[in-house]
Amino acid sequence: VHYVFDMDEVLSIEASVEVLHSMCLEAVENVVLTGRYRDFGLPEWSWEHIEKSWRRSDPHLYGRFDLRYDGRRPPVLLEYNADTPTTLLEAAILQWHWKTDVYPEDDQWNSLHEKLVARWGEIRDRLPGAETYFTWSGAELSGEDHVTVAYLQ
Repeated sequence: VHYVFDMDEVLSIEASVEVLHSMCLEAVENVVLTGRYRDFGLPEWSWEHIEKSWRRSDPHLYGRFDLRYDGRRPPVLLEYNADTPTTLLEAAILQWHWKTDVYPEDDQWNSLHEKLVARWGEIRDRLPGAETYFTWSGAELSGEDHVTVAYLQ
């Protein structure tokens, strides 16, 4: 299945996502300022690291919103995964190939790959050194984390 949106819907969804992202950043700020880490199930060993990262304004790379959208009202945020979501390769590259193979006459509202490449360029000088290290958990047995990390590299 695929969904068809007109340009007004695309622009409206993009604007909503920008607002949601800002709201998520405000929520993080509130957690840091009030020290409510425990309320969010964050382990105590992480609190100092989170606060220092936030205060340094460490750059973020990407995130994924899971939204509910009915075409009549603005999207509703169900979940936000920042700098951790899997399925990145699928969303950035593979669905374009699927669309091209199955619906060659259609266009796609997706510039994830291009924006990801541009974001690396934007944050390059803000990274702590000349080398960037990537890691994944061997506990994740499907291999999806490894594929996502390889794509980011």
